Amino acid sequence: MRVLPGGSAVVDAAVSSDPVGFQSRCVDDYWASCTVRGSSSVTIENDAAGVLDRILALLGLPAWEATAEDVDRVVGGLAADGLASSTRRGYVQAFKGFHRFLQSRKAVEFDALFGVRLVCPVDEFNAARHVGDDSPAVLPPQPTPERVAEFFEFLKGPDRDRPQVRPHLVVLMIPVDFTIHG
Repeated sequence: MRVLPGGSAVVDAAVSSDPVGFQSRCVDDYWASCTVRGSSSVTIENDAAGVLDRILALLGLPAWEATAEDVDRVVGGLAADGLASSTRRGYVQAFKGFHRFLQSRKAVEFDALFGVRLVCPVDEFNAARHVGDDSPAVLPPQPTPERVAEFFEFLKGPDRDRPQVRPHLVVLMIPVDFTIHG
C-alpha cells in the first residue's frame, strides 16, 4: 500500500469552522442511512421531526463533544420537567443510535477535522433501561402476616400430598436463623 500526499477527498477543511453545519449534514446522512436500512417512514418522521433534534438542542454542543455528564444533565432536566421514563428512554435511544452512526460512518472525518476519537457518552448509568414486569411499581403488594399464616396452614392440611403442593413443602424444611446480630 502506498500513501499519497494531498489530504482526503472526504474531508473538507472548511467544515471544521462550521461544526453545527457539519452536524446537520451528519443528521441528514443518518436519516438517509435509516431509510436505506429499512426503517419505517413513520419512525423516521417521528424521530426526525423532533426527538433527535430536541436532544441535540438540549445538549447545546456538537454530539461528538458530549460527555456522560452532559447526557446526565439533559436526561435529569427532562425528568425534572416531568417527562415519563419511557419518553426519556426514547430521547437517549435516539441520541445513542445517532452517535453509533457517527462512530461507524464518520469516525475518520471527526478525527481528521476535529482531532477527536468518538466515544459514545451514553454509558451504563444513563443508558435507557426498560422497566420490566418485575418492577416494584407493578408487583403485587407483599402478603400480610395473616396471609402467610394461612398459606402455611394450607401446607399442613390434607392437601399437602397433591403434586402442586409438594414443591412448597420444601420451604418448611429449610432451617432459618432469625438471630439478629448487632
